[in-house]
Amino acid sequence: NPRIALYTEPMQSCVKCLKRGFEVGVSNGDPFSAFFCAHQEIRVSLIGGGKLSTLLRESECYLTDAGQHNNTVAKKFFLIYQQTIRLLIDKGLSIQNGDGADELRQGESLCTTRLSETMNFLKALESFWLGYAERCHHYVLKLLETSFLGRHHRLVISFYHGINVFAMLKRQKASKLRQIPKNALVALKAAATNSSWNYGNKVHLLEAELSSYEGRSEDAQS
Repeated sequence: NPRIALYTEPMQSCVKCLKRGFEVGVSNGDPFSAFFCAHQEIRVSLIGGGKLSTLLRESECYLTDAGQHNNTVAKKFFLIYQQTIRLLIDKGLSIQNGDGADELRQGESLCTTRLSETMNFLKALESFWLGYAERCHHYVLKLLETSFLGRHHRLVISFYHGINVFAMLKRQKASKLRQIPKNALVALKAAATNSSWNYGNKVHLLEAELSSYEGRSEDAQS
């Protein structure tokens, strides 16, 4: 099960399994399972650092397939991933009404719980990579305040929560902010014991940023 393997196996291997899951679902006439795997493939590949141009092309293919199967829920997932990918590629310059942005906006009030979670998760990622620290913090808090947040989303967002705070600490010295990267390290170190490949680098980066912030330059460089 790729969703369980995310905690033990390299994300790249999970992406391959999910792609295969889509192919099996289609060949067996099971579009629900197929599009679930396709959505997870795009999600995991984005989190794992997949090439954005490839992700955009694959999401466009899945979006076309979802339209042919009249799967409106799957279409919304692929649309919001497309929007995020385009924002990360060119800050949204290529987003136009023809790309489905209007359809997505019209459907926001009908979002399912999981779709709402995905939207907030992606907004947090977009904000971080575009340099909007306060906005990233806002969407992270929206996610963490919900009781239905998925376990993997919670783990990944803890990293962004922790690393994002250092940009905010340059402008404000609130003690509650200083605890955030320490809490993130606890969660990520536990995850790294099962998969150093997926989470070890995040632990090292957070430790280096924390050491630098606390003035321990030698530790930050090691």
